[in-house]
Amino acid sequence: MTSISQLNRTWHLIIRKGESANVNRNVYVLKQHYPLWVELKRTHTGNYYKTIIVRTAYQLCSMAGARNGESKSLDLEGGSLHYTIDSNGDVGIYLLEIDASIAPSGNQNAGVYRVDYDQKHEKWKTNNEFRQHLELDHTWNNNHYAAVGGQFETKEAAGRKLIEHIRNAYRLIERDINKHNNHYSLFWQKDQHSSDKHASIMLALLQQAMAKDARVNWLVHGEGAGTFVNAMKKLSANPQYQSMMAHEESQQYQNVYFSNPRGKGTRKEQLESLCKKVGFNLMGINHSPYDLKNPDNQRAALKEAGLIAAKGIVSGGFVAGLISQTSLEKSFHSVLGAGDPTTAVAFGAAGLVIANDVRSKLGGYGRNLWKGVGSTLGSGNQSWA
Repeated sequence: MTSISQLNRTWHLIIRKGESANVNRNVYVLKQHYPLWVELKRTHTGNYYKTIIVRTAYQLCSMAGARNGESKSLDLEGGSLHYTIDSNGDVGIYLLEIDASIAPSGNQNAGVYRVDYDQKHEKWKTNNEFRQHLELDHTWNNNHYAAVGGQFETKEAAGRKLIEHIRNAYRLIERDINKHNNHYSLFWQKDQHSSDKHASIMLALLQQAMAKDARVNWLVHGEGAGTFVNAMKKLSANPQYQSMMAHEESQQYQNVYFSNPRGKGTRKEQLESLCKKVGFNLMGINHSPYDLKNPDNQRAALKEAGLIAAKGIVSGGFVAGLISQTSLEKSFHSVLGAGDPTTAVAFGAAGLVIANDVRSKLGGYGRNLWKGVGSTLGSGNQSWA
């Protein structure tokens, strides 16, 4: 089999083996596609879809695969790469397919939006223009500010609320930031905060910031913490994602503050460990003590609920008897998943009910558990705790 490198009239080298520590293969593209790839590498920091494409090309440098010249494909957000690996281990990308559906339509699509201060009406307003990059040259106090939103009904509601979190997290003075033409970036996702697609976009935004050595103060809110955690996990598991597209130690300019974090992997010790692993500066973690979807609060609530159950509190004919912790946890998460605020806090499958007629008889935590209904199943988590 003729190697790709020998066919220099057909293929052009786009990534050279050894150009960084984790680049273990040469990557070639067809001659007619070479100008496109040069442009992608040059401009990818201005468009997160381009960043995803370039990152995927670098990913081929370390992928396992048979060296037999067979056609293979690798899916990416918004398209796919088609390639071969020759007997020398060199990669030849012969087709880049772009899915036209990645172009946004409608006005509540996941992506980057700008939230501007409207001086005339003295409020923060989300711009409806979909953007494919952070405006990293715009700074306050020598940092660009960006928010990763949790669960809000609209991006406009998120934009109005999250400035409150930014101000409190980074101890900003309102009069200093409420100025004409001032703005912050919002990564908006109405739902699917645990999706790999959104984590991939989030990773691309982080890579863009690191590639420019940009100082960014991130405010990561609610369910958005799950997205941010998944992006950091991708970065941690694939160190070449940083070294191949950014300068050494560029991660030190990324400051992160988690507000009311929710989702898998968002316990305090997990966030501390992951930020340290990827080299981001963890500026703080703040959460409402009444938010039962926060994993740290869940631990405390389950512990206290177990104590309440052991006391045998009676409500509406139900007796809270002695129950197993496993049973309590299953019914606890079942109720949280149901999202019915009229249920109060009920662990029906375990036989424990904390309802209107008994909440006044409970101890301090039992009364506070009732407050958790609004924060957990309502919109309390959207405000700064």
